[in-house]
Amino acid sequence: YHLAGNYDSLIELAKILTSLDMKERWKERVGIMNLTILCLQTLFNYFKQLKKLEFGFCCMFIQSVQKKALYWYDDTLYELTGSIFREVLKSVKDLPNNYTTIAGNVENFSNTELAVIYQLMTSSRANHLNPAEIYKPHFLTDDFVKRLNVHYLHDTLQSFTIHAGQTPQLTDNAIISLLSCKPVEHVHLIGLKLSHQIFNQIKLMSQKIQTLDISKCSGISDWSLIGLVDKNLNCIRTISLQGCSISDSFISKIIERSHATIESLDISHNKSLIKSTQLITQTIKDKRCPRLEHLILDELPCRDVDVERIASGACPSLKILSLQNCPITNEGLHAMVKFSSLVKLDLSKTVTTSNLLLSGLLGLTGSNQSLQELILNDCKTGVGINLHSLLSSAPALAKISLNSCHVVIPPLIIEFPVVRKLFLRSIGSSSKSPILLSLSCYPNLELLDLAYSTLIVLDSPQVPRLKSLSLRATDVADEVISSLAGKMPALTYLDLSHQKHVSGKTLDSLFSTCRNLTSLLIQRCGEITNNSIQSIGANLHGLTKLDVSESLLVTSISPLGQGCPYLEELDVHGCTNLTNSSLTETVAGLSLMRTLKMEGCPKIDDTFVQSLLNSVCAPRLRTLRVGGNKISAHAVSQLCCLRGDLNVTQMESNKNSLNSSTGSSSNSSPSSVA
Repeated sequence: YHLAGNYDSLIELAKILTSLDMKERWKERVGIMNLTILCLQTLFNYFKQLKKLEFGFCCMFIQSVQKKALYWYDDTLYELTGSIFREVLKSVKDLPNNYTTIAGNVENFSNTELAVIYQLMTSSRANHLNPAEIYKPHFLTDDFVKRLNVHYLHDTLQSFTIHAGQTPQLTDNAIISLLSCKPVEHVHLIGLKLSHQIFNQIKLMSQKIQTLDISKCSGISDWSLIGLVDKNLNCIRTISLQGCSISDSFISKIIERSHATIESLDISHNKSLIKSTQLITQTIKDKRCPRLEHLILDELPCRDVDVERIASGACPSLKILSLQNCPITNEGLHAMVKFSSLVKLDLSKTVTTSNLLLSGLLGLTGSNQSLQELILNDCKTGVGINLHSLLSSAPALAKISLNSCHVVIPPLIIEFPVVRKLFLRSIGSSSKSPILLSLSCYPNLELLDLAYSTLIVLDSPQVPRLKSLSLRATDVADEVISSLAGKMPALTYLDLSHQKHVSGKTLDSLFSTCRNLTSLLIQRCGEITNNSIQSIGANLHGLTKLDVSESLLVTSISPLGQGCPYLEELDVHGCTNLTNSSLTETVAGLSLMRTLKMEGCPKIDDTFVQSLLNSVCAPRLRTLRVGGNKISAHAVSQLCCLRGDLNVTQMESNKNSLNSSTGSSSNSSPSSVA
């Protein structure tokens, strides 16, 4: 109030408000909100009197307030940004061109809708509409989308994404309205039931569309898309028909119309292609696709002859090829030698039992000097896959995945400096003997996944670049894990779940030396006690995800409330001795939490639910799993009613009482309450 006549001081206050750290200012949020509102009102009045209301300066304030609203998940603050934006549009004379249309129709929108519009206009992709990127996707209604189209999007929107799981409230009318926008070139419709009206609108834009993604959509048939192939698709770059039921003849027609420009084609999981893909691959061979870089043929009857056709020079630019669960044999592998520019190859579940396949793989990797990623998950060969032979034959191979395979690792120290990621989950040995994995061979390794690999013996050298390590349910000795402490300074992800023999001393040593961890999973891990929780709170201040479920010795997790302020996901299910007061105190201090799993905690009661209702406790909480505790059905129902954006899942143990209270019934477990 006293600064009202001092322009320089007001500017200084504005800079302070803009630079406040939102993570550390949660407890002062009400004061910050009031101060921001007062400052804005004073500035607007001051500028109006001097007729110096500047658009750029006002936007700085709006963006600062909206950033806080999105971070604190505050409806009132978000609506305030719309109110400020309305005042700016009315008062500022020299608006940028793209704002003048909205300014002329500002009365057609509510404050919340204006806040959404401002968020869309100032996002990194201002010409793209994706409900998932909006503060609350349910703000987008059919009526709002129609008015947006008329007053703003019609001449600016270039791409949009509509996902069935994110915006179930949108109908065909909204989608047709978006498709009618003049500049639209990229369309992503995921998991929707498409009507003939939508297909008719897509046909009208066939000469300009560059991306058509209708993955997992129903209501698609050859007849519904017949108009799409009547003309040449000269602009199309990306087509995704994943999970659709379209015949091979129709897909061939699409390739004929777009072969000169298409860069990415996904026809995986097509329910209509159960016998053969020969017509499709023959079309690719005959027409040639010189720009095709991505080809996804997962779960299709793609055989050796199909691979030979594709590799015959029809796709000289191909970089990514996925053939998951396709009946490829050694002949197909030898044909892939012709893919000179291939960067990523996925052959999961494709290799049948044959020793000759190993030579085929070596021939493929040896001839392709550009291959960087090879995925061979669930490939059951007659003998083990020699990891060193594969890596030696492919000098550029940085990522290899051999999950659920028989693997042979020779006891030789050979450095592979290019390797960055090793996925060896559930691997076995054809001889049933232990497999020694020497990390000394991979000095630049960034990710190592050995989950469920019970025959692994691990050494413990310095691994300075390792960021992700999973030893879930392995037989790695406590001494080895302990020796890794202090040797993984860059580690951000650690999974030691179901490591029964890990000592509390080893855990404390890891927590004190791996202070950059953001994700820690220690479900049913060794000797997790209150001391372990204390060590986590004292050392791992950057944690965003923590799983300490089924830790029977833990009675309190209070140190997490102060020590891990950035925690977004917490799993304490099965912690049977966890006290009600400890959980309430912890969650009250975690303002950023979005997911809490607490089923199977019998000491938790309605007091905890009341804390979610009567305070600012966990304002961003969106997923809550309960059951096997003393929380009543009435408390859960009340929570669902008062916090409509919270998804509460009730596990089987308490479900019946909940159904009798709400009048609903379900045979599935878990059941979604809200």
